[in-house]
Amino acid sequence: MSLTDALLPLLTARIPFLKLEQLYEVENHVQASIISQQATSKCPKCGTLSSSLHSHYTRTIQDLPVGGSRITWTLHVRRFRCRKRKCAQHIFCERFTQGLNAYARTTYRVTMLFETTSLQIGASPASSLIPDFGFTSSSSTLLRCAHHAIVPDVLDAALKIIGVDDFAFQKGQNYGTIIVNHESNKVVDLLPDRAASTLSRWLKLHPNITIITRDRSFEYAKACTDGAPQAKQVLDRFLMPKRT
Repeated sequence: MSLTDALLPLLTARIPFLKLEQLYEVENHVQASIISQQATSKCPKCGTLSSSLHSHYTRTIQDLPVGGSRITWTLHVRRFRCRKRKCAQHIFCERFTQGLNAYARTTYRVTMLFETTSLQIGASPASSLIPDFGFTSSSSTLLRCAHHAIVPDVLDAALKIIGVDDFAFQKGQNYGTIIVNHESNKVVDLLPDRAASTLSRWLKLHPNITIITRDRSFEYAKACTDGAPQAKQVLDRFLMPKRT
């Protein structure tokens, strides 16, 4: 077995149908030229399998460091034509079955590292920390990874005492609702807005809730009353200004 064959599973994150062409190293920065060898790929729009090659393009991708050296791929990716006449997606980029998401600039294992780091310490501190591990990323990218994190499902029977509050997707412009399980002290769900109707629908799906802690928002008051009439509402001590 050649050295290139031995390094291939490590440097390609075990993604199938990839071939390692060349390796370059400059000051602890290893650049790997990698070529995709998939003969076919499914159209993301209609799911039709296509082998009709349209063109190629290159994508720069960050991977986990090896031996203290930063790893960057130059991945040669294929574009295919969708041969289904009624499909609106005439040309599409190939998808990989594992290890690399569509349009991603990092491997899946690096994305998981970004997600975990930003959730643990916050996006801004993480953006200052990760260069020490051989990565480059902005706080906006890390925040986006945190937003895309998959929240594990919680059994209805286990969800009895929750807290609801708002948080900012984009400060001053776009807000959502965070729901926390007070017994496990873990986030249960993130809702896309702080409207009463959205929270009310969510509460109706969890009829075993007995206690809800919230602020004195009129929207949350309406949502909790409509969506969980069986639950006791515990309010914080800060008073909302009277409506005029």
